[in-house]
Amino acid sequence: MTVFKKILKAIPLILIIAMAIINLLFTILEYFYFRRTEILRSQQFIFLASTLLSIITIHLIILYWQIKERESRLFKNLLSAIKNFKDVDLKIFNSIEEQEEYVIKQIKYAKKGIHDLSWKEKIRDEPNLPKEKELERKNDMTVRLISKDCVYKEIFVFSNEKRREKMLQRISAELPGYSCKYYSDVKGIPRIQFIVIDNEEVIFASSEYPNHCSVKNKELASIFVKYYEEIWCNAIPIKEGSKIYEDTVEKIKKLELPS
Repeated sequence: MTVFKKILKAIPLILIIAMAIINLLFTILEYFYFRRTEILRSQQFIFLASTLLSIITIHLIILYWQIKERESRLFKNLLSAIKNFKDVDLKIFNSIEEQEEYVIKQIKYAKKGIHDLSWKEKIRDEPNLPKEKELERKNDMTVRLISKDCVYKEIFVFSNEKRREKMLQRISAELPGYSCKYYSDVKGIPRIQFIVIDNEEVIFASSEYPNHCSVKNKELASIFVKYYEEIWCNAIPIKEGSKIYEDTVEKIKKLELPS
């Protein structure tokens, strides 16, 4: 670990200690001095509030950066481990658009089932380019088509309005093979986003990853399927087969989400 990373790792603790010291200092000053002058007292409390808010903001920014750094490191370690598997078909895509086209094709020809995680904290903005919009439309149509005859499982974390709309559209189509669940809160946990096709292929599907890739290997896919099924068992059901949990859907509709 570099000196910079050691310092960065220690900053959250330093900020918490600084907050405690500042609070203690202002408590002492409040008792012995500030209470004598009302104007000075109000000015000092404004300064205290601003200082504490600044420290909290810095702490949250560093915490977010650390989570993103852990996700990136975890993804790189996965790629390194993958190379040690035998009979691995590793595909590296030049762009997220190229990968999305591949995902659509693989979903379209799936036979056994799809395990899809839609839970990254940050997702791409609304598509603007015609190609992006067309890919999103084709993806949705392919999911609808395959879910008529094939099992398609999807797990959500509703980070914004776009993801909620995606879920509502899919359950409204009443697709017999489509099921979905969700988690209300998984903050602070690095989330690897992936799709498993037919228990044979894992596609790491996120625009934030340093590499866009797909790995075909039954042994590796079985690890991700097992991991997925454990997540699935603990998630809150929205739709299972033909059954829609209307109370859960109404609860999700009332969530306040960023656009």
